Amino acid sequence: MAFNRYVVNLRKIVSEARNEMAKAQDKAEFELSGPRKRLKDGLITQKGFEELKEAAYEGTSGIGQAAIEKIDAEKERYFAAVDDWETPSAEKIVPDMQLLSGVFPLTGDELIGLATKHRDNPLMVRAIKKHANDNNIGDFYTDAADGSAKKEAFTTVVKYAHNAIAYDDYAPVILDDEHFAKIYNPALDGEPN
Repeated sequence: MAFNRYVVNLRKIVSEARNEMAKAQDKAEFELSGPRKRLKDGLITQKGFEELKEAAYEGTSGIGQAAIEKIDAEKERYFAAVDDWETPSAEKIVPDMQLLSGVFPLTGDELIGLATKHRDNPLMVRAIKKHANDNNIGDFYTDAADGSAKKEAFTTVVKYAHNAIAYDDYAPVILDDEHFAKIYNPALDGEPN
């Protein structure tokens, strides 16, 4: 399954952050090995150990917060790209739009074929949907996503990415292709621009 670049970027952000956090946690644990022994030997108090532990682990929360900010920035870029993708422009007017003029009556199946052919052209899909509605073509259906569906699907992935930073159990949902396929929404197929 080929993902759009925004999904790929989200997964990369999560992967890199989790790797950085693991390294920081390993470093913190190494730094705490001496104090842990001193605590066990009664040379420092539990409170003193907790302060050292907090200081040693301080860097991991910064890594997580930075990753969340990168994820949110990627979401903003994706939303802007979807808005641009949905904005009508002359380059999105294709010769097949002439088929919707009404001169040649189209069946629901023919409209479905046109919608499938032009699924990455939101202006054409919108024109096809309007033609089907205006002509009461009840057997027309397309799964071509509009901008709202794309944004909603991406928001779901962002929520999982946020959780993958904070909770180990969520990491496979984002990082493992088999798990990710279960939450993947086809509305995310293709590049929005």
